[in-house]
Amino acid sequence: IGAEIKSTFHVDVDIQRLTSQLDRLASNSTVLRLPGNLYVLSTEATTQYERELESAATTQSEAERIFLRLASSALPGPLPEDLWQRFHDSFLLPLIRELGATTYGLLLGKSRDASAIRVDAYVNQYPREQQAALRSVVDSFLDPKSVPVRSYILGLLNAYLVLEAVGLSDESLKAVGDQLAATPTFEIFIDTNLMWLFAFSSG
Repeated sequence: IGAEIKSTFHVDVDIQRLTSQLDRLASNSTVLRLPGNLYVLSTEATTQYERELESAATTQSEAERIFLRLASSALPGPLPEDLWQRFHDSFLLPLIRELGATTYGLLLGKSRDASAIRVDAYVNQYPREQQAALRSVVDSFLDPKSVPVRSYILGLLNAYLVLEAVGLSDESLKAVGDQLAATPTFEIFIDTNLMWLFAFSSG
């Protein structure tokens, strides 16, 4: 499981923590432990997994369709067969790994600097005469108003953040837990003119 996670998401997961999570899933019957250190999903979990997998596949297919439609309009001639897969593997996934939660700001149109750096590494894999068009395709694809694209990228982001959390050390998790448990303090500044105006309008 650890090897598959590393191969697919390029995230190193601590085996001890991964085993701990699997044991937790086994304790609530989400997975069943078999002899030989093997795990299988329970019937209920399998049904839910298949339903979520189908939904994720639909979301990915819609995102791919949008990307290829944009590429078809921008690039002359037939599209390379691996155009989407290469975009997904050499642009989207590395971008999410580098930006982490900041990817959400990208989807809101707040930051394009990191995506601009990453898109150069992607488009440089293609002939020079196609690079400007591909850069335009990527920019159009990352449209914050596109619900399918936003849903797909946020799904990838959620998966990555979960894997990163699983890979945190006990020391890091304790530090996060201490921060969450700490009672926040606030400094409140009151504008007396504003309070007077509010009291007058309320009266």
